[in-house]
Amino acid sequence: MSGAKIRIGILGAGAMGLEHAGSLLDVAGVEVAAVFSRDRSRAAATAKICEARPTTDAMEVIANPAIDAIDVCVPSVNHREFVTAASSTANTFSAKRLLLFRSMTDVR
Repeated sequence: MSGAKIRIGILGAGAMGLEHAGSLLDVAGVEVAAVFSRDRSRAAATAKICEARPTTDAMEVIANPAIDAIDVCVPSVNHREFVTAASSTANTFSAKRLLLFRSMTDVR
């Protein structure tokens, strides 16, 4: 790998987002570039840990061409929404396994 860092966007600034932000500090060649939360103060607190840019607009992170990968750390009930959006633009990490069926005929 060259000297360029992999730039990560974290979606979610709750317990899991905080844990990932802190853990990613220890990964060589990785930089957290942005942290999304619907709560501005949570976004700012989590972003401060890893010197990232906080935002309350998930699409700002997802659509940013400078971000190489998205780490989805939102509550489980919201995973499908964010993983679907993020996977169309960037490499996406999710702790939840998702099956995204177009219809029930896809599972037969």
